Amino acid sequence: TSGEPITGTLPKSEVRGAVEIVISINKTIPIDRVEIWPEGRIVAYTFDKSQIIFGADQNIDGAVRALQLIMTRATIEGKKFAKIDLRFEKPVVVYR
Repeated sequence: TSGEPITGTLPKSEVRGAVEIVISINKTIPIDRVEIWPEGRIVAYTFDKSQIIFGADQNIDGAVRALQLIMTRATIEGKKFAKIDLRFEKPVVVYR
């Protein structure tokens, strides 16, 4: 994988996917910025620098539902996450 996010002109499908993700998750977690990576990874950063990682070709509704469940559970347990990777069948969560 490349060490840098894509800059310059992006394919419409990747931009559309990133925008849809930000709109969907911004209802749950305020997003500061988004990076689109060459291998199809979309990384959304929260204002406290936590990362939420999606796949560009991922089902957005399913990923957002998984994110909401993870966030609810973390809130109940009093935990804060550093990174949530939703690209996998079982999301990977790293807590602070």
